[in-house]
Amino acid sequence: MSSKIQNEKMAVIGTLSSGIAHEINNPLSFVISNFRSLHKYFDIILNSIEDKSKLPADVLMDVPSILGETEEGLLRVKKLVEDINYLAHPGTGERSAVDIKDIINNAIRLTTNAHKNIISIKEEYDHKNKIICTPSKISQVFINIILNSIHAIKEIQREHGEIIFKTREHENNLEIIISDNGTGINKESLSKVFEPFFTTKKAGEGIGLGLSTSQSIINSHRGTMEIESQANVGTRVIIKLPMSERQENGLSLF
Repeated sequence: MSSKIQNEKMAVIGTLSSGIAHEINNPLSFVISNFRSLHKYFDIILNSIEDKSKLPADVLMDVPSILGETEEGLLRVKKLVEDINYLAHPGTGERSAVDIKDIINNAIRLTTNAHKNIISIKEEYDHKNKIICTPSKISQVFINIILNSIHAIKEIQREHGEIIFKTREHENNLEIIISDNGTGINKESLSKVFEPFFTTKKAGEGIGLGLSTSQSIINSHRGTMEIESQANVGTRVIIKLPMSERQENGLSLF
């Protein structure tokens, strides 16, 4: 596909995505607000009942769980809307000089429940300099990659699943290589992984925004993101971010 056609395709998708996100965001905002009020009022009512033995046991056990799961679902929809908005309008955000190691560790911590006692994550750092970035956005990239790797490892049912983070400095770039021994991606799908809404996952497991959003984030930081993969062997994601280039806020790494 020529770059012109690809750019036009991305522009159309961006416009449509932005409109969809806007239409979803408005009702979603008041639904979340109303739900949180409802949750708070339920707690007040429950705490005001002195003899809780009169309440059915399943109410006491199930309702708090239902409320928690519902809020989690709403927040996941909100996160999806934010991803769609970012895909359409990838702003720069507030940037600061940070050690990529701290961002990686943050992403690993945030995904602990998904990989704990199932997959080992190793870190091999070989860098000295910081980069200037929006930490929350770069963390989002790593989270997306980790979750994709976890899914790929679970899919192939590896006995010893492994994700490895490596860093190195090369030609004024900080390179981050994330590899896994998951199911891998076939050649045909590999050429489409950065296309918005393309996914190899089953229905209900993902809608194909993670990698396209991640690439948009890396591009907005003047970096590059590539994927190498072999079916039934594993996948490597190579991210390159500039170390010494002055950013718009005038900060420099040196």
